[in-house]
Amino acid sequence: MVQHDSNPRARREKLLVREMMASGETVVYDLANDTAHCLNRSVALVFRHCDGSSSVAEIARSVTMELDEPFGEELVRLALDELGEASLLEEWAGADLEAGVMSRRQALGRIGKGALIAALVPLITTIIAPTPAAAGTCLPSGATCSSGFQCCSGQCVSSQCV
Repeated sequence: MVQHDSNPRARREKLLVREMMASGETVVYDLANDTAHCLNRSVALVFRHCDGSSSVAEIARSVTMELDEPFGEELVRLALDELGEASLLEEWAGADLEAGVMSRRQALGRIGKGALIAALVPLITTIIAPTPAAAGTCLPSGATCSSGFQCCSGQCVSSQCV
């Protein structure tokens, strides 16, 4: 069981992680449940510092230094909550277990209007990848289609695979 005062630890197993140097974003593909997550720069930095030995305060200081912008503990907690919802953390008890997870609106209200800079607000975009069978399915010759990409032949003529 995760302790309330535990330091956050990122999952490392069954994940493919690619950092996009140009944008600062990180793409994480979860092999366990076929989901892809795009972490914006601030969440990516928090994720990188979730080593199980750094506290929320230490992560906030590290991210502040790397962004060269103030990134407080409230933003770290918001990022951790999002990482937890995306099942990208092994350990994280949350900011306040009794009160439940803080909503994005509550966190932003607590942080203040100055933190609404788009690059600083933690954001994770998640998509569910199709299974290999679904991704590999194509329409046979004679089937109704709207694009050549749907047809096994790659050709859709007059709404029919040829």
